[in-house]
Amino acid sequence: MAGRGAYVCGAEACWDEALEGGVFARSLGIRGGALVMERLTEIRAQHGELAGSTERRTNVSD
Repeated sequence: MAGRGAYVCGAEACWDEALEGGVFARSLGIRGGALVMERLTEIRAQHGELAGSTERRTNVSD
């Protein structure tokens, strides 16, 4: 749904906790599943490549 988003800090531990705890699915109002987890893992990898800093926050929206 347009306008929905979720924020997570750039630290790997934050991403791990958010992915494992289903935080993104709850925050975005979507059902978690293998495809969602795969896409979020891709976004996490892209963030690591682009951010260069674990202090930045990333907006993940659909």
